[in-house]
Amino acid sequence: MAKLKLQPNPTFKVPVDIPVPGQTEAETVVLTCKARTRKELNEFTEKMPEYGSDAAILSDIVTGWDLDVPFNDQNLELLAENYIGSAELIIHAYLREHTKAAQKN
Repeated sequence: MAKLKLQPNPTFKVPVDIPVPGQTEAETVVLTCKARTRKELNEFTEKMPEYGSDAAILSDIVTGWDLDVPFNDQNLELLAENYIGSAELIIHAYLREHTKAAQKN
């Protein structure tokens, strides 16, 4: 019998492959992300254009990571600046994870 919880965990882990210039293979970063209800996710996606930067969007999604540097706004900004396209990959993985969860239920 399935053990579905009506109140899911407040966070979940999402692996994201980040392409690294000069490397043939991407590096996988495991991010801890905020879980949102359908209403909260709709509100989040509607206000995304108002954030002003990729790092600001990411700071509203990501709560931690498995990198060897501390998780903070400055390092989140470095990730978004130094790995072009990483923010889009993270956002898509985050939204896909929510959609996948909705499809399973």
